[in-house]
Amino acid sequence: MADGHTLRPKIVLGVADETLPLSEQFSLGGQHSFFGYPEDNARGRQLLLASMEYQYQLPLRLFFDTYFKARYDIGSIWLKPEEIRLEDLEHGIGVSLAFDTPVGPAEFSVGRSFVLRKDLLERPVSWGPLSFYFSIGYPLTIHHQDSF
Repeated sequence: MADGHTLRPKIVLGVADETLPLSEQFSLGGQHSFFGYPEDNARGRQLLLASMEYQYQLPLRLFFDTYFKARYDIGSIWLKPEEIRLEDLEHGIGVSLAFDTPVGPAEFSVGRSFVLRKDLLERPVSWGPLSFYFSIGYPLTIHHQDSF
């Protein structure tokens, strides 16, 4: 895109069988996963998540390079494949102010989840509460290594 503008699409699909232990199940929620939900709000063996994030590098610097971000999320998580229904998809929206610091990115975000309901004609959108987030540094990644 043009200088300072970035568009970042993301699609995550997770599928597992009944033998997947709770500690390895997929999780959904949090500043970098699904706006409007707390970190690891839901766990399951089936995951569908799509996001579109827009990022703009602000022309001013607040000590560090400064960015504005806005993201839309849609997805859900299920325990069993037979439970998967597209009507269950939930939505999340949020905005962030981010800084490139020497210890990694620092982000302040606010987000809100919502569902679209066909049974409520006067108020078809049902909003969740506002969620506030803060993170600093790079995310911790865990690598699994099989040994024989």
